Amino acid sequence: MEYIIEKIVWAWNDLDFLIVAGIFVAYFIYDVLYAHYTLSVASLKATSAATFGAILYTISAFGVLSYVENLLYVIPMVLGGWLGTYWAIKKEKERRIPLIKKPL
Repeated sequence: MEYIIEKIVWAWNDLDFLIVAGIFVAYFIYDVLYAHYTLSVASLKATSAATFGAILYTISAFGVLSYVENLLYVIPMVLGGWLGTYWAIKKEKERRIPLIKKPL
């Protein structure tokens, strides 16, 4: 148990909050892009889907390299991803509401 506490204390002391902020923003953007990637695939837009896919892999590499160094970096990754998806879905719903209410 003492070993686990020492590892957590080390990880906390080694945490760089600039990297934390970068990971959070990167994964917020990642999930917004992932939502658009999914919409592009569903709409059979090959160029758009491929471009979003390439960007997603680039952002993923940044995240993996960060949290391999310190597992606490997973926390901003998860939070950024959750908020990115939530924001993208809310914006898509707002965009679709006028289309649904439009008279024929």
